[in-house]
Amino acid sequence: MTRRIAVGYMLAHATPARQSYAEQRIRSVACKHGFQLVRTVVIGPRMDRPIGRLLDAIDCLHAAAAARGRPKPSVLVITPDLEHVDKRPATICQVADLLTVHPERLWTRERSSGQAIPVDL
Repeated sequence: MTRRIAVGYMLAHATPARQSYAEQRIRSVACKHGFQLVRTVVIGPRMDRPIGRLLDAIDCLHAAAAARGRPKPSVLVITPDLEHVDKRPATICQVADLLTVHPERLWTRERSSGQAIPVDL
């Protein structure tokens, strides 16, 4: 059976308290839906390629599975809201499903076209 794994993704907040709260909400939503949160990618304001760094993290998970002779895991990306992914769920849905914390909405990848399809939970 393939593990249900999730990667948290968020832009760094100005205050540590806000960032900590957002990370806690990501962990909570992962647990609620039965996913193991394996890492959270936090992007600082001066980091280049924010979405690219997330996609790199997903590639690393796939490479690690391949190195162990395991199938590529399905990955769910959990983010506070669409603002954290430039309001473009389709970019993430090319390689993973996307779940926003607020509003709690799942964006799945339409397997044949690669389009992001919103699914209300």
